[in-house]
Amino acid sequence: MALDDLEGIVVASGTWLYDGAISKRTFVIARNYDVRWATYQADGLLEEGELPAEPGPDGLYYYVSGTGPFPNVDAAKEWNEQAWGPVVWDK
Repeated sequence: MALDDLEGIVVASGTWLYDGAISKRTFVIARNYDVRWATYQADGLLEEGELPAEPGPDGLYYYVSGTGPFPNVDAAKEWNEQAWGPVVWDK
């Protein structure tokens, strides 16, 4: 995996319970490009003048299950906690 490919790099992972009983994994993925923008550009779906989202302070974009981009790992984790939490994050 690399920052510039579709899979990106896993920078955080954890487990949450679906329906309070079924263990599910979750991952925060870092990439060096805006996946949504690049996909829309390739498919010819961008609005005229539409630009990629601004990257986070470290120049990266963070995603969780196709959602994002988030500006940093903490913001991605926070979204994850709100959507599926609580999440037990791996060390």
